[in-house]
Amino acid sequence: MGKSPRPEKQTGQLPVPYTNPWVSLREGFRDVFADLGLRLRQLWRLNRQGEFSTPRFWPSAMAPIFWPLTLATVLVLGVFLSSLLIDQPAAVAQLDPAETYPSNSAALAVMSSPSTAESEPVATLSEPSELESTQLSAPLAVPLQLEPLLTMLADNDLPSGLLLAAEPRPLDNDLVLRLSPVWNNLNSSRQRELADRWQALAEQLGYDELQLQSEDDQLLARTARVGVGMIIFDQDLA
Repeated sequence: MGKSPRPEKQTGQLPVPYTNPWVSLREGFRDVFADLGLRLRQLWRLNRQGEFSTPRFWPSAMAPIFWPLTLATVLVLGVFLSSLLIDQPAAVAQLDPAETYPSNSAALAVMSSPSTAESEPVATLSEPSELESTQLSAPLAVPLQLEPLLTMLADNDLPSGLLLAAEPRPLDNDLVLRLSPVWNNLNSSRQRELADRWQALAEQLGYDELQLQSEDDQLLARTARVGVGMIIFDQDLA
């Protein structure tokens, strides 16, 4: 029998067996966690032996609990501050708009300026009895309208039928009050009292001058241009 041929020798690198990459990744994570566990155990041992530095005021006998206590305090503060930051936007969103923007008396005063009365018609009184029964329920700083303006100018002690109309003049920033002949029947002290009262109210509403006129446009009184107070004209001399 003849000799069988010898197998030829293979040259080069042998083929590497296939390894699943997911298996390698899982084993790598396991090795990493094992290494972290060893390092934590080492840190715990060094801390228990008091190898880590501590502040000078900290007792040396309590050195092992310094760093765990510090770490726990930092974690508690972090959780507390995070809860505050989360709750703050919710509290702002639940605020009442009426509480966030309270009413401003200055804004009401601007609304009550004479410029808002430019498109208002002349305020007239049809029945004096209705004026006497009307109460002064609205504040002074309100937009000028028909009834509120006359209500502010009229009081319970106002003579019946005296005040006929209120005419704002925005261009001149004046206020004209139309009075009936009842004005001439009042004595001088009563005329002075009513004129001063109406002038003070006109100044609160933002008018520069107040004029009292009769039904036929006769000037009865006006604001003094020099000094203060009202100038009342004597109709007998006129």
